[in-house]
Amino acid sequence: MAKATKAKKKKRSGFVVLLAVAVVGYLAYLFAMEFVRLDLLHQQTGQLQQQLEQLHRENEQLQNDLDYSQTDSFIERMAREIFGWVHSGDIKFADKDVQQ
Repeated sequence: MAKATKAKKKKRSGFVVLLAVAVVGYLAYLFAMEFVRLDLLHQQTGQLQQQLEQLHRENEQLQNDLDYSQTDSFIERMAREIFGWVHSGDIKFADKDVQQ
């Protein structure tokens, strides 16, 4: 019977080692997957940061355009370009292709 108990202990210890290896392997896999996920999140963060910077630049340009649109020089320029207005004493030149 001593041999039978030793065989059972050997089987049990082999099973425990196999189970421990399986658990450690699974934990290593989960750990590696988290590193992959973390790397993807860093890449997304970089892309979003670039988009944010681009949007800040666009917003600044739009704010500059808005500020300029409220100036007298812009209003005068639009009046001249869109409506063809001139100051008194100015000479208006007509484009040959423009019908009046």
